[in-house]
Amino acid sequence: MQNNQPFDTRSTALASKNALDTLVLQYMRRRVLLTLNHFKPCTSLQRPIIYNFRERQERTHRIVLYQCQDLLQLSSLAFVGFISRKKDSLEASILDEIHTIDKTLVVEMADNPGILAYSSLELRTGIWYNLVLMDTHEARNQVLASETHAYSAYQLSPRYYKWIRIHTGFMQHGIADNAMNIVRTRHYTFQQTSSKPLIRELSYCSPTIHRGCVHHAVQKCPR
Repeated sequence: MQNNQPFDTRSTALASKNALDTLVLQYMRRRVLLTLNHFKPCTSLQRPIIYNFRERQERTHRIVLYQCQDLLQLSSLAFVGFISRKKDSLEASILDEIHTIDKTLVVEMADNPGILAYSSLELRTGIWYNLVLMDTHEARNQVLASETHAYSAYQLSPRYYKWIRIHTGFMQHGIADNAMNIVRTRHYTFQQTSSKPLIRELSYCSPTIHRGCVHHAVQKCPR
């Protein structure tokens, strides 16, 4: 029984964070849908279309629309939720690099037809939620293969983030579907003594998390 306690504790803690993350990601999904319905951006030839909103307590919320018609018409969507906390003390050069990489990725994703929308919300100081909506998860593979993403993931991330939590999932009924089903979560903890993060992973065998239906793994990043 004692050997199972670390597994149960880690899994339960990560699953509880998933529940909060899902609520925030659902809110971001609704904001994307409201933006589509209110501003009618599908009539514009401009791509991408970028909106910047102010949330409560003057928090920044950016919505980038790439494929408006597909967002409204596809019967099912894939998504990635990227949640992060930056380090407390950061050099100005790292902040500048992160800002440059962010702008570059926003432009590069316009060339990926499977990327439909990208939303970024600062929930609290230093804690950001990012939501990428896609036609399928194949679109994500193209992003992961880019040099810009590789540099961000392996060079900048260890210097910038305290931790990262990445959810992958799907919405069975498209953009109007409030049920955002997470199928896998990876939590990266960046350590002071190593450039390689500690990785925890949860995989769910169904859209609903059931006891005994969670796979847990702990590993070091291979790169």
